[in-house]
Amino acid sequence: MKEINYIIDQPLPITQNFNSLKEEGLAHIQKVSGNEWTNLNPSDPGVTILDQLCYALTELGYCNDFPIQDILTNSDDKLILKDQFYLPEEILTTSPLTAKDYIKYIVDEVSEVDNVVLVPIQSTLSYIKGVYMLYLSIDPKVDDPTSITTICNTVFYRLNKRRNIGELFLIPLPLKKTTYILNGKLEISNEVALSKILSLIESQINNYIFPKVIRENDDQLLLDGKSTDAIYNGPELRNGWISDANLGKKKDYITSQNLITIIGSVEGVINIQDLQINGVKSGDFVTSATYELLSFDLSSLEIIYTNVKNNSLTTSYESLSKIDTSFANLINKGSKLPKGKFRDINSYYSIQNTFPEIYAVGENAINSNASDFQIAQSRQLKGYLTLFDQVLANQFSQLANIPQLFSFKNGITGTPSELKNFYVSKTPYEKEHLAYPAPYLSFSPTYFYQSLYTIPNIKPLLKNNDAFNFSLEARAKSVAEEISWNKFKNDPYNSYIRGLQNLIEDETINLNRRNEMLDHLLARHGESPLLINTVIEGSVYTGNSAKDKIIIKSLYLQNLGLLSYNRFKGYNYLGAKKIEEIKLALPLNIEQLLIDVASVRFYLESEKDSTIPKNEKFENDFIFNTNKVDQIEKIRKQDFINYAALELQLNILLSLKTPYINYLENVLNNLEEKKCTFCENTLQQTEKCQDCKNQLEQIQQCLWFLKERKGLVCIENCLLYPFDHTIVITPSIEKGPYYKLKDSLCYAETLALYTFLENANAITIDTNSDSGEIVLTIDTITYELLSTTQTTSINWKQTATIASDYFFGMNFENSPENSECIETITLLFPDYIPYFNTDYFKNRLDTFLENTLPIEVSYSYRFVNQETLNSFIPAYTDWYNNLIYNNSAYKKTTDTATALFNIINNIPKI
Repeated sequence: MKEINYIIDQPLPITQNFNSLKEEGLAHIQKVSGNEWTNLNPSDPGVTILDQLCYALTELGYCNDFPIQDILTNSDDKLILKDQFYLPEEILTTSPLTAKDYIKYIVDEVSEVDNVVLVPIQSTLSYIKGVYMLYLSIDPKVDDPTSITTICNTVFYRLNKRRNIGELFLIPLPLKKTTYILNGKLEISNEVALSKILSLIESQINNYIFPKVIRENDDQLLLDGKSTDAIYNGPELRNGWISDANLGKKKDYITSQNLITIIGSVEGVINIQDLQINGVKSGDFVTSATYELLSFDLSSLEIIYTNVKNNSLTTSYESLSKIDTSFANLINKGSKLPKGKFRDINSYYSIQNTFPEIYAVGENAINSNASDFQIAQSRQLKGYLTLFDQVLANQFSQLANIPQLFSFKNGITGTPSELKNFYVSKTPYEKEHLAYPAPYLSFSPTYFYQSLYTIPNIKPLLKNNDAFNFSLEARAKSVAEEISWNKFKNDPYNSYIRGLQNLIEDETINLNRRNEMLDHLLARHGESPLLINTVIEGSVYTGNSAKDKIIIKSLYLQNLGLLSYNRFKGYNYLGAKKIEEIKLALPLNIEQLLIDVASVRFYLESEKDSTIPKNEKFENDFIFNTNKVDQIEKIRKQDFINYAALELQLNILLSLKTPYINYLENVLNNLEEKKCTFCENTLQQTEKCQDCKNQLEQIQQCLWFLKERKGLVCIENCLLYPFDHTIVITPSIEKGPYYKLKDSLCYAETLALYTFLENANAITIDTNSDSGEIVLTIDTITYELLSTTQTTSINWKQTATIASDYFFGMNFENSPENSECIETITLLFPDYIPYFNTDYFKNRLDTFLENTLPIEVSYSYRFVNQETLNSFIPAYTDWYNNLIYNNSAYKKTTDTATALFNIINNIPKI
C-alpha cells in the first residue's frame, strides 16, 4: 500500500479526532457527575486533564492506523517474518504427491534429465500404496553409459528422498531410443544452410515426440494474472516453476503425415515429397512401447536445392534454442515482500510533560525552594495522572508487541522493554551467559506493559524506592540518590515492577487468550483446531493441561512449514542414519544410568544442538522455559530423511517423550539407596533377581525408543514383507529359456539384486542333470532358480557389458497369501508404560491417523511386552541398518527381514 504524504480534507476517525474524543469525555462526565461538576470550561483543571488525555489518545489512534508492515518492522528496518508468516513457497508447496509432481521434481533436481515417463505398476498387495517405474529422457549430449547409469542412480536416490509412505520406486531406466530411417525428397532454400536446416528438423521432430520440460518465471506468472495457489501447487522448484501444461507427453504413435507437417513448418524447407518410414510395412506410421523413444534418421533423404533466399533461418533456429534452454537468470524466487519502516511505538512520552507549568507535574515544575505543601500537592496530582500514564503506556506496549502476540512462539515476558534495558549495560559475556531475571518472566503472556521510570520526578511515588539508600562510601547526597535510583530501576525484584506484573498478568486469562490465538493461527494455516485439540487433549509436558496445549500448538506451528510440506513422506531408507544397538549388558552402572535418564529431558541427541547444556532445567523459578523447549523440539530437514513425517507429527502432538521420562523417573525413584525394591540387593548384582533385571531392561528399552525412534517404531510393511515383482533372467529375450529366483524377495532385496546384476562381472546359469536344480552364479555368489514363462510386461535390460550375454527384468507375480490383511504401516509402543496402553490414548491415536493419513494408507498399532522387545529391537535394528547400508549387494532374506517378520506377526493387533 502506497503511503500518503499529504493531508486529505476528510473526517478523521474518532480515535484520532481530538474534538470528538473530548465531546465523548464531557458527555460521560456530565452523565456520571450530574450537578456536582458544573464548570466544564477550559479553565477548569479537570477539563485540562481531559484535554491532555484526549490528545494522548489521538497519538495512540494514529499509531493504531500504521500499516501492518510498519508494526511488524523491527529497529533495523527488517520485516519480522520468522515465526510469524510462511512465505507462499514454504506453505503452499508440498513434497511430490502426484505423478506430475514427481516429474517436475526430478526434472528440477537432475539437470541432465529433460523429461520423464512415470508408469504406475499395479500391485495387488494391500500394504503397497503404489509402485512406480520411471523412464528418463536424458540430454542427448550425455551418451556415455557410465554417466547414464550415474544419472539413473541419482534420480533413484532423489525419488527415495521424497518417497511417500507405502510408495516404492524401481531403479529408473533411460528411454531406449528406437530409430527409423526416413526416405523421400527434401527441397530446401540453399546448400549453405543444409546442416542448420537438418539440425532444426531433427530438433523439432524430437520436441514433437517428447518435448523438453519448459520452465517459467514465477514472478512473471504473477504479473500475468496466474493465481498464487496455481503457481505454488506442487513441489518447491529451484530452477523455475513448471506448469502441468509445460510437462509435455511422450507420443508413441507417429504417422508420416505428422512428420510432413513438422518438416514443412521449418524455415528454409520449400517442400517434402514421397516421405516414407523405412522398415515399416505400411510405411505410414510407427509405434513405440512405454520404455521406448522414437527417433528418425534423416541421412537417407534426397536433398534438392532451389535459388530462393531466406534470411530468417538463423533467427528461427535461435528462437527454438531459446525455447529448449532453461532460464539461466531467474530473479529471486518468491513473492516480493512489503517494505515497512520502524516506528518505535513502544516509546512513551508522559502526559505530565505537556501540562502547563502551574500544575507542577513536569520536569522542572518543583524546585528546591518549594514548600512541603507544594511538593505534596504536586505528588498527589502526579499520583493521579500516573494511573492514566500507566494505562496509556501499556496500550502502546500492547500495540508494539503485536508481532509477539500473534507469533508461533510463546513469549517469556510481559514487559519486553525491561528485558531490553536489562542487557543494555551488560558486557558481551554477560549478554551471552547472564540469564534474564526470573521476576520478569511469565508463561506466554498476552498482555504487555512497561515501566514509567522516565516520568519526571516519579521516584517518590514508587513503593520502597529508598531500598538502596545505603553505602559504605562517602558520597554527595545527589550522587548517592542517583546511584540508589539506578539500582532500584535495575532491580527486577523492586516492588513497583513486581506489583505491576501481578496487577496486569492473570494466568488463567492469559492461558485462555493464548489458546484462542493459537487456534486462530492453526485455522489460518489450514489446520483444524478442533482436530488438534482432540488429539493433544491428555498430552503432557508440564502437567498443566492449558499450558501443555499452548506448548504443543506452538511447537506444531513453528514446525508446520516442514511438516506441511512433507506431510505424507516416508523416511529415506537409502540415506537415513544408522540406528544404535540397544545396550542390555548387565551389571549396569547406576550412576551413568541416572545421568542418561536426566539427559533425556533435554533431548537425548547432544549433537542435535550443542548449545544446550545437558544439566540445564526446563524451569526457572517455576516459570516454564518455552525457549528451551522450542530449541529441543525444533524439526530440521535432516529429520525427514531419518523419520517419516508421521513419526515427527506424533512425537509433537502426543508428546511422546514425556511418558517415557515420567516412567523412567518413577522406576529410578523406587530404587531406594541404589537397591532393588524386590530383592534388596544392589543393582550391581542384578543376575540374582529377575525382577531387578526386568526393571533395568525396561529402562534400557525406554532409552532406546527415545534416543533412536522418537518414542515409537513405525514400519512400512512394503519394505519388509515379500514383494510381488520378481526378477526374471534369460540368455535370449526372443527365445528364452526364462528363469526366476526360487526364493521370494522383499522390495529392498529386489532392488539390491537389480543393482548387482547391472554391475556383474560374470553371469552363468547351470542345470544339474541329476537333480534338475538350476543355479544362477553372479560373480562368485549362487542363487537357486525356477523355470518360468515370458511375460509381455517385462522391460528387459542387458546386464553389465562384460556379462552382456544375459538380460533381466521385472516380472509380475501373484500376491502372497493373506496379503489383504497386511496394513500399509505398523506402529509399535511398549505395553508397560501406562500412558500408552489405555483406551484414551488409542482413541486419540485413531483420531489423528484416520484424519491425517491418505485414504489408501491403512494402519495398525501394537503394544509390545518387555520379553518380545528383547528380541524385536535387535531384529529391527539389524533389518533397518541392513536396508540402508547393504542395499548395493544382494543378501538373502532368511535372516533380518524374515526374523523381524515373524516377531511382528506374533504380536497381537489392537
